[in-house]
Amino acid sequence: GEIDTCFRSCVVSLAFRVTPPPQSKGELSKEREEENEAAQTTHEKLLTNASTLAEIIDEDLPDLPVDPVTEDNSSMSIDIQLPMAFTEEIFDVHSLWEDEDVRSFYEGITDIKPFVPAILLEGKKKTSNEPSDGKPSDGAVEEVVSTETTTPEADEKAALEKMIQDTEEAVAMEEVVEGEEDPVQEEEVGPVATTEPAGPQLDELLARLPTLMNRKFVDEFAVEFCLTMNTKLNRRKLANALFSVDRNRMDLIPFYSRLVATLHPCVEDVAGLLVEMVVRVFRYQVKKKDQTHVQSKLKNVRFIAELTKFGLCPKPETMRCMTLLLHDFSHHNIEMACTLMEHCGRFLLRSKDSNLRARALLEIMVRKKIVLHLDPRQRSMIENAVYYAHPPDVTRGPINVRPPLHEYLRTILYKDLNKLNTEKVLRQIRKFNWSDLETFQYLVTSLTEIWNIKFNNVHCVANLLAGLKPHQEDAVIHVVDSLLEDIRMGMEVNIPELNQRRISCVKFLGELYNYQMVESNVIFRTLYSFLTFGRSADGSPSALDPYDSYFRVRLVCVLLDSCGQYFDRGSSKKKLDTFLVFFQCYLFGKRRPLPLEVEHLVTDTLESLRPSLTLFPSPEKAYECAQTLERQFRENLGEGASPEDGEESEEEEEVAETKPEEEGDFEAVEEEEKEEEEEEVNEEDVGEGGDEEGMEVEEENEQDDDFVLKSQPQLVPCKEDDEFQLAFDKMMSEELQLRRTEAVKVRMEVAMPMQCKSSGLKDHDEPLVEEDGEVVAVRFKVMLKKGNRQQMKEVNIPLDSGLASSLLDTKQAVIHEHLEMKKLVLDHEKRQEEEESRAME
Repeated sequence: GEIDTCFRSCVVSLAFRVTPPPQSKGELSKEREEENEAAQTTHEKLLTNASTLAEIIDEDLPDLPVDPVTEDNSSMSIDIQLPMAFTEEIFDVHSLWEDEDVRSFYEGITDIKPFVPAILLEGKKKTSNEPSDGKPSDGAVEEVVSTETTTPEADEKAALEKMIQDTEEAVAMEEVVEGEEDPVQEEEVGPVATTEPAGPQLDELLARLPTLMNRKFVDEFAVEFCLTMNTKLNRRKLANALFSVDRNRMDLIPFYSRLVATLHPCVEDVAGLLVEMVVRVFRYQVKKKDQTHVQSKLKNVRFIAELTKFGLCPKPETMRCMTLLLHDFSHHNIEMACTLMEHCGRFLLRSKDSNLRARALLEIMVRKKIVLHLDPRQRSMIENAVYYAHPPDVTRGPINVRPPLHEYLRTILYKDLNKLNTEKVLRQIRKFNWSDLETFQYLVTSLTEIWNIKFNNVHCVANLLAGLKPHQEDAVIHVVDSLLEDIRMGMEVNIPELNQRRISCVKFLGELYNYQMVESNVIFRTLYSFLTFGRSADGSPSALDPYDSYFRVRLVCVLLDSCGQYFDRGSSKKKLDTFLVFFQCYLFGKRRPLPLEVEHLVTDTLESLRPSLTLFPSPEKAYECAQTLERQFRENLGEGASPEDGEESEEEEEVAETKPEEEGDFEAVEEEEKEEEEEEVNEEDVGEGGDEEGMEVEEENEQDDDFVLKSQPQLVPCKEDDEFQLAFDKMMSEELQLRRTEAVKVRMEVAMPMQCKSSGLKDHDEPLVEEDGEVVAVRFKVMLKKGNRQQMKEVNIPLDSGLASSLLDTKQAVIHEHLEMKKLVLDHEKRQEEEESRAME
């Protein structure tokens, strides 16, 4: 029991001694390191002795209780200006870097010792004044010993404020000390001079430095240098060459730093020389305070940041450089501080030994940005550096988890669909359970949201609907109806964020017309709605269609580019010509001159539809032509003789003279379209896309000019239907009985076999036999079989025979029937040509 108690007390006391106290400066002094090593050695000895004693007395080592360890203050969020909530997760190895590729670049250093013979590394000796890890001692600064005890959570903010104040005081004291020393001369700064010139082999090797653009080239260069050029003089020349990188090639600095890190296990003095040079040049540049050569300063700071991330430059030295820049936070120092924080701030913030001090430096930078009067460019640089060093925590919104069936539909429709696999996607969509209401609605919604599909694949969705129509006609009707509603909604709200969506919908509507899913009157109704919806009675612009907004012009051009090429004949051609007149009137009502992009868009569209179209030179000509068309439409509708309409037309002419912006009554155009559709019932105008404009219309009421379009027929059961069905069944049964008793006609003519045609006999066109200009007989061919061979012989049968007379009567009836059919066809074509010419007039 006494041994157990003694062992417990010793281990617990050592545990408190081993536990490192929080360091407000982000660094440990040499005394602390020595105490830590001594405590670890004592703990190991005590554990060994306790194990030996346990074996002697044949007892097990007691299990020591786990004492609660006070959380490190550096893991708490104490920042006022920045939302920094540092937890233990940020100190994970993977959180030091942005992604796995960056981590592999900085931590996956190739070990070149297996490629270099050991004899080439024997002459490498460490100097007495150089640290064992190869880090420089000339530019190093004394570590500040932190004797602060553990700060409670409530006093953590005060600790950070005290640390910031101590940092600023340390910088001021350092400047006083440096001011008392001899100033650094300009000729002393830069690469270390060498007395001997470089050999040709070394020059050739150093000339390859600008080509080190990937890890493979860096490793090959390191191995070759160790094998052929590993001398003290060449190592110094290599350090000078690396430091002298072009200031405009800062993209090479990460690869140069990786080269030094690769050589460091074998050649330690290259890293020491390079770090010494960049730190000495940095101190000279900060002390000189000139406003020239900013690129050279940024290059030097970038070197410090990259060497720090490879572990070659000590973190306290890097943070001391950052402190010097923040003390005189102006001019080029701002850019240098932002560059340093941007390229190694994340690494310092997420390292345990430098977290607290790096947070203090970041806090000082943010405070100086708020206090000092900086220009917008400098403020933007500071904000970018802070964002790179410590990006804000982005809280991901709730993920919309869809059922697997919905995800599959979105994948094949929005990602996989193209013109090569349209049939395959159609077969997959048809396999869905269309009878399920939820699945039906989701399918309709997915097919309607055309803006989720690539613009070049919109025609593929129209092709899908065309193939789906024979099987799911209700779904196609829902899609078309939703599409028209979406186009209408876009004109009502007129939000710029929906512009791309509106363009996709209009493109989809045009493709549906190409696949015969909608009729031409729907297209023209949509086109005229773009010109008239939301505009005032006199044609002036409104809030829904501003004076300087040309988006509806783009919608018109997209729709005409999609399906306008099929309006090239019949009534569709005339409708499009009429619309183009009113479209030009609409363009004259916009701000002139038109933007160059809009003007080219309109010109290209009109040239593709009507290459020979001549545009109106002035708005007066366009409005006059529009008024003429309107009067013609009213006369065709029978409204010209009405005195009220006459007064209205006179008033409209007066308004047109006083206000040239008026664009006419577009509703008359729709009425004229309806009249033409009445006159041309079941007319088919088929273009390249197979346009069919037939539409069933009820008979016009003689007393009223209005008409009603037929809807889909609906069966209404009634008594008359039953009577009709009985009568129809009776008639069909009687006809069937008559057909059974009817004599079957024997075919008199039989085609001549092919093998008989090859013989000398020929099938004469005229079977009649004439003598002295009179028909006396009819020629027949009789097929005989002699053995296994077939023979044909001609036989002349007199005209008074029943067989000959019946043959002649049959031929006469066929000739007469052909003549009647020919006459009917010619009369039908003539009547159709007359109707088309009347429609063109």
